[in-house]
Amino acid sequence: MRDLLWSELNASYNFRKGQSLWVRGQIVEKLSSNPQKKEYTLFGNALKGTDEKLHAFAIQALENITQRKFGTVKSTVSEKRNLWIDFVRKNPKL
Repeated sequence: MRDLLWSELNASYNFRKGQSLWVRGQIVEKLSSNPQKKEYTLFGNALKGTDEKLHAFAIQALENITQRKFGTVKSTVSEKRNLWIDFVRKNPKL
């Protein structure tokens, strides 16, 4: 089931004129509720896109998988996103 959700996330019909449709946020929200270690890179990749609806859920999943947190309480999702992108780039495997 999870593999199907990951494939749906990037399916061409979940984009309209290059823009992410609402369903993509729902998919990442569902996947992030119980993230698996093997999905580390997939959640990292979800941060690379411009769809901000995905970022908070992907960050939450990465924090659960790695048991790490970046930024402060006052850090924005965008700031945390940049820190996580850098971390995943430097640590492609756990």
